[in-house]
Amino acid sequence: MIFAVLFTSISSIPLLLLDKGDWCRQLVYPCACFQGIGIALMLNTSTSMISDVIGTQTQSAAFVYGFYSFVDKTANGLFLFWLIASYSMDAFALQTCIAIIPTICSVLCASLSFLLPNLVESETESQHEKDELNLSRSPLGLKSPYPKWRPTS
Repeated sequence: MIFAVLFTSISSIPLLLLDKGDWCRQLVYPCACFQGIGIALMLNTSTSMISDVIGTQTQSAAFVYGFYSFVDKTANGLFLFWLIASYSMDAFALQTCIAIIPTICSVLCASLSFLLPNLVESETESQHEKDELNLSRSPLGLKSPYPKWRPTS
């Protein structure tokens, strides 16, 4: 994910410096290629994170991937529609959006991909500890010598 942020950010910054000269317009193509590499790396990372969320519950995997794909395409289409409708007449604003938005999104996605699994994992571990503690206690409040054993009622 760090490589994706680096590719996207480094290739977005020169887009802010472009002017109307012919030599500057040729710089758009290599920058777009490197932006594409960074975005493809982020897309692969997010897809693999979805498989981590699904885990062994494979009966709903097709629905989850389909819903993710639908939301991704719809959100991108609506955002591009709004961006072009709002800024197509102002070249500087559009150039700024094209240079800054991928950088902000890549840094935000990388931050979330590092923070959220750790939060979910620590919350899951604390819930498992609470469950084990509740299972290992007897109805009288005494701790059982068999922590995995649950009395039948």
